[in-house]
Amino acid sequence: MGIQANPAYNAVGDLIPGENKEEFIDQSFNAAGEWMDNLSQKLGVTPETLSKKLGGFIELADGKLDYLAAFLDGSTNFFEHTGIQTVARKLIIQANKEVSNG
Repeated sequence: MGIQANPAYNAVGDLIPGENKEEFIDQSFNAAGEWMDNLSQKLGVTPETLSKKLGGFIELADGKLDYLAAFLDGSTNFFEHTGIQTVARKLIIQANKEVSNG
């Protein structure tokens, strides 16, 4: 089953720049993955360190994970998240126009 069968791709596929859209998507994910790897290495974030930190916190919570869930939900900045999506969409549209006008 190819990417063309994906409903999300069908909704935005025409907005993706370039002839080989799958390659563009792969390169975008790879670039983001490399950036995330570099950031996690720089900060020393590993699955082991996260597990230790969260494990200690959860032990402190002692069965009060509802409070943890409420804290995580409340600390999510929905405005920032949707703002980033909006900026990314605008950049993709702009890049598409530039490639099309090439």
